[in-house]
Amino acid sequence: MSRASLRRQLAAGVMLVQAVLMTAFVAHAVLRQQSSLREAESRHVHQLSTRAAARLAPALARGDRAAVDTIARTLFDDAGLAAVAVVDANGGSVLRRGDAPAGMVLPLYANGRDVGTLRVVSDPAPIDRALRDTLRDGLAFALIAVALGALLAIGLAHMVTRRLYRLLDVADAVREGRHDVRAPPSRVHEVGRLVDSFNGMLDALAEREQALARANEELEARVEERTAELVESAANHRAILEQANDAFIMLDEEGRVVEWNRAARTIFGWSRSQAYGRRFSELLLPELQREDFDADVRTFIAGGEAQWIGRRAEMQALTRDGREIPTELSIRSRWRGDRRYFDAFLRDITERKQLEVSLAMQALHDPLTGLPNRRLLLESLPRAIQRADRNGTALGVYFIDLDGFKQVNDTCGHDAGDDVLREFACRIRDSVRAVDMVARLAGDEFVVIAEAFAEPMPTADIVAGKLLRVAEAPYLVGDTPRHLSSSVGVAVYKPRSGIDATTLLSRADQAMYNAKRSGKGRATLWAPELASAASH
Repeated sequence: MSRASLRRQLAAGVMLVQAVLMTAFVAHAVLRQQSSLREAESRHVHQLSTRAAARLAPALARGDRAAVDTIARTLFDDAGLAAVAVVDANGGSVLRRGDAPAGMVLPLYANGRDVGTLRVVSDPAPIDRALRDTLRDGLAFALIAVALGALLAIGLAHMVTRRLYRLLDVADAVREGRHDVRAPPSRVHEVGRLVDSFNGMLDALAEREQALARANEELEARVEERTAELVESAANHRAILEQANDAFIMLDEEGRVVEWNRAARTIFGWSRSQAYGRRFSELLLPELQREDFDADVRTFIAGGEAQWIGRRAEMQALTRDGREIPTELSIRSRWRGDRRYFDAFLRDITERKQLEVSLAMQALHDPLTGLPNRRLLLESLPRAIQRADRNGTALGVYFIDLDGFKQVNDTCGHDAGDDVLREFACRIRDSVRAVDMVARLAGDEFVVIAEAFAEPMPTADIVAGKLLRVAEAPYLVGDTPRHLSSSVGVAVYKPRSGIDATTLLSRADQAMYNAKRSGKGRATLWAPELASAASH
């Protein structure tokens, strides 16, 4: 920006502001005068019309047309109206002067009776002439004010910028390398403070240059010392990574291995020389994940959101002999000079996964028989009902209680009772299909969920018969065979019948207790009358 352009902008800015303000002032004055004149005109016409209406009503009631004409003419002249009209009660025109149908309407009453209406229309011409005169005078005043303001703005702009340009000359000299140049003092207080501050800044800059030269000498010495420390630190860092328990693998921007520590060699079976230069994805990832990983690296380099880089994730990794092992992967990006590298830390979590599976197994399975427990049963039964609704097939729920088990437990001991329960669980599991679920509910109570019944009732009877027969085979308790039986309650779920899992299991329980009351060693199919009997 040239110096002349700065002055022009300052002057133009001041003139523009003044022109806008004066224009707004004139417009505001005209609008206010317009409102005031129209309000005064309206009051004047209303007062004269009201008085004229009081005189017109008796004359109109008497039918005195001459009096009506005289009063209306007087109103027309005194109020300066554009039009006046008198209409009788029947809507007939009595008098009309001017041709302006719209306006103020006043009813005419004589002796409490409506005798007609008076309509008056104001003449806008006088107000319009007054507004034009006001606008003309206001614009003339505004133009004179803007012209005077322009002269003042040009003078002020010249006065302000002249001192600033002196500072610009010093700044240009400093930029060219002449740091000994200083700005001349000014008698204007604000500019004088700016000049003092600018000269002080130049003095401080000269001192800083001298201090910087001394600091550079000290820095060079420290850089040499620090370089030696970094070399030693890098050696220590490499030794720490080499002894780490987690596999450390450093990759370049193409995803190729450039570092490979001892733990990586132990976990994955590849030596350092065998791993160098190979792609991380081809070396360690299953085939289906390789393209996704390489695309993730490219996305991260391009500045996009990455799935694996900068986060901790679990993934399957390949060993040299082709085994897949679960690992925990953490990758972060860093720069070394002008090159980007990726540090990958991998931890073999096989033992942790085995422990998680074991804990999940213990939480959902019976420790004695290995069958699903009550919790897993209550989670699985609603899903079985949903499958039945979706496939249009029935399912059966069998509630089984081992008759005579308490006597074995009391006479032969709990160890013998546990052996009997384990044997009974194996027999039930072997007697049903692999897709059917067998669960131990509690004590000697077991539940079977059999899905996909082709014919609900015949199939339910067949499965119940198998469960009765497997319980009747003798059990070897110590050296003595013991004969037991089972009571089976059956509840059949038909597709889309609307019965929930809790109700279905309760029905099978009611049917089982009915089988016990009926003599044990038998199966009972749930019927509605069993529910009323259970409630009693």
